[in-house]
Parts: sequence; C-alpha cells; structure tokens
Amino acid sequence: MTLKRLATAALAASGMAASGGASALSAQFGDTEFTFGGYIKLDALYTNYSVGPVPSNRGRQFTIPSIVPVGDGDSEGALDLSARESRFNFKTVTNTERHRFTSFVELDFLDAAFDGDLANEERLVNGSNARLRHAFVSWGMPSGGELLLGQTWSTFMELAAYPDLLDFIGPAQGMTFIRQPMVRYTRGRFQVALENPDATIQGNVNTGQAGGFVDQSELPDLTAKVQLVASERTLLTLAALVRQIDAGDSADTGDDTVMGYGISLSGRQKFGMDDIRFQFNFGDGIGRYLGLNAARGAVLDNSGELETIQAMGGYISYRHFWSQRWRSNLAVGYFAADNETQFSGEAVTETISSAQVNLLYSPVAAFTIGGELMFHQRELENGADGDQTRLQFSAKYAF
Repeated sequence: MTLKRLATAALAASGMAASGGASALSAQFGDTEFTFGGYIKLDALYTNYSVGPVPSNRGRQFTIPSIVPVGDGDSEGALDLSARESRFNFKTVTNTERHRFTSFVELDFLDAAFDGDLANEERLVNGSNARLRHAFVSWGMPSGGELLLGQTWSTFMELAAYPDLLDFIGPAQGMTFIRQPMVRYTRGRFQVALENPDATIQGNVNTGQAGGFVDQSELPDLTAKVQLVASERTLLTLAALVRQIDAGDSADTGDDTVMGYGISLSGRQKFGMDDIRFQFNFGDGIGRYLGLNAARGAVLDNSGELETIQAMGGYISYRHFWSQRWRSNLAVGYFAADNETQFSGEAVTETISSAQVNLLYSPVAAFTIGGELMFHQRELENGADGDQTRLQFSAKYAF
C-alpha cells in the first residue's frame, strides 16, 4: 500500500470513530490487515472504609475484595482520580490460501496501582509503567482447528458472561479472572489448554510459618471449556481445571505435591434488549483462579504435608436498557472458603459479599459516561469484619 492510500485509510477510519462508531484504525498490506485500537478512560473514585487506615496503593484503582480492611477502628475515606486503565492494542490478520494467522498485543498502565512509589508519583506527574495484558499468535489450520500460543485470558474464563460495570473487574470475589501464557487448541465450541502453573500456599501457624509463599509446580495447569449452548440469545459454558500444587523446598517440606481442581458454569440470557449474566465456581485447591486469590490453593499441615483448600463463589447481574442510550446494571457476588483453620489460623478470609449498581449513558457507541455505587464486605474466620463503600464516576472513549 502506498503512503497516500494508507493516509486515506487512516482518515476514513478516524472519520468512523469520530462519527460514533467503535471501529479501530485499520490498513491492508498485501495478505495482512493491521489494526490499532484501545480506549481512554478516566475514573474518579471515592471510597469509604469502615475500618481505617486507608490501604496505601493496592485496591485504590479497582476493587480487590480480599484486602478490604477488617477489625476495629474509625472509618476513613479517600478520593482517587486515575487514567491508568487506558489501553492500546495492535492486531494483525494474515490470510493465505489455506491458513489464517492472527497476532495481538495489548498494554495498559495499571501496574502503578501495585507500585510502592505511586504516592510519590501522584505528587507531581502521575507517571505509570506500561503493563503487558495480551501477547499471542493464533494459527487457523486447514483442518478447521485453531492453535493459540502466547499470553491471554485463561481458558477457565468466559468473558461473554461478565457484567457491564465501571469497576475494572466487578464482583471480583465471585468470578474467575486470570491472564497468563498458554498453548491452547480450539475446535468449534471446545477448547483445551496447557497454562502457566503458579499457586499460593498458606503457611502453618503452629510451625512459625503463618505467612504464605508461591509454589514452583513442575506441570502446567490443564484447562478445558465447552460452550453447551451458543445462540444469539443464550450462552451456557462449562469449564474445568486440573492443577498441581507443589511446595518444593520453600517450606522445608521435601517435595510435597497435591492435585487441585475447579469447575465453572457461566452464562448469559437475553430478554429483548436486557440480559442476565452469571457465573458459579467451585474448587478444591482452586486458589488464584477464583476471587483474585481470595483464598490460597493449599495449606501446610503440622507434618509439612499439603492440604487443599475448598472455595466457592459466584455472581449474577441484570442489565436493563432504559432506552437506546441509557442502561443500568445490578450485580451481586459472593465468595466463601473452607479454611483448615487448625493449620492456617483464623486470620484468613472466610466470606466476601458485594453489591453494585450503575447508570450509564452512551450518546454514541464509542463513548460512555456514568456512575456506579459499590459495597463490599469481608469477614475473617475469627469473626473480624469490615466493609468498603465506593462511588465511581467514569468516562470512556474507545477507538
């Protein structure tokens, strides 16, 4: 393609975005189409914590239910403004006579939410590091299957069932949320993958290892997913997970290993313009795959052996369109862990619950503004509890 033709294509794509479409900028070079897209998002969040002090950085940009402060103390509040969720991506699609190759890379800037220097950055320039979200290539084979290699959403997830919320994740305690490197094969409605192994292990309070540590598994996590129903109005997906949790030498246990598993049922049902979305999860050793690691995958018993931790969680949301441009969402979520408290102690999360409601306005498809009210409550095994109430206003423009 000549520079003149490329410029013409760029102007045409920009015109589409300006007129309200959410189409990304694209251009064709031979057999390959190049696409650039993303969005800009500004978030203003006021959070009141029933128990102070306010968390320093983590959880201030989006909700992490497992770190809601608990215990005794006075309530405290905080106001945060951020554009760090903004992102951009680059995609290529190459079609040959018998093959199709797709590559995708996406970055955002939320890494600063976990940076100890974030408070100092906010005093002056509000800088942030770029964070890798996706980086993969997929090969559409002549047989009809597709092989994906790289980092993207876990096969254990079903994004089409996720609620339409302003918070970066939503009712996080009840949902699966994982991005990681993998090798995945897709055929029709079925997917199977080998994914990056990593598990957190709870230490034993009786042996002076009250904290936790990360395992070094030798086997990849095995995930699979099948869409039981996939129509224009109804989606129902079943996913499964099998994983090895390996204590290695981190806790002087020798080389103890245990197997964990998880199952997930997700769906979406449309009623006219409205829809209901849901997800229910259960696992023994499911760990980080549920609730942003609200419970660890296993705990060390008194002899240094691993015991898996059972956990369950889910959410349900209802989206209602007041008109073509106005819509609201109501979502509730829940998480519960069956901790082995004789080993872990009672200062671990037992339950988390949440409720969220919003009002969104989209004058054009590419632009949305709105407000959202969120409530999260966390309780430990020892009865200590706390909650946070957050009011969020956001403006988002997709290109």
